[in-house]
Amino acid sequence: MRRSFTLSLILLGATGLIAAGPAADLDQDGQVTRAEFMAASDARFAQADTDFDGFLTQEERRVLREAKGTERALKRFQRADANGDGVVSEAEMLASRAEMDARKDERRSERRARMLERFDTDG
Repeated sequence: MRRSFTLSLILLGATGLIAAGPAADLDQDGQVTRAEFMAASDARFAQADTDFDGFLTQEERRVLREAKGTERALKRFQRADANGDGVVSEAEMLASRAEMDARKDERRSERRARMLERFDTDG
């Protein structure tokens, strides 16, 4: 039980840190220290532990996942709503999709370059 709790806490902290991004960088120096990581993790866990018993139930984890999904959907909508008028036109949707595809292609190319560099041992 203890190992499961620790693993859950670590995973929750990691996902919270990824989601928090720059917000976890408390001193805004461009680096997330172990202390900042742990503080972000503790805050995320405390937020999810709605009954304050020191454990996350399946229901608490479900609520947390749904909240993250809602946050992501809102961010995607805001990115797509280029002119900020609260609605997404077909042109904005197509532009957003093209931008997302371009980012995916860029990340894919970067991953391929890193893999080639790692596996091409003789240059």
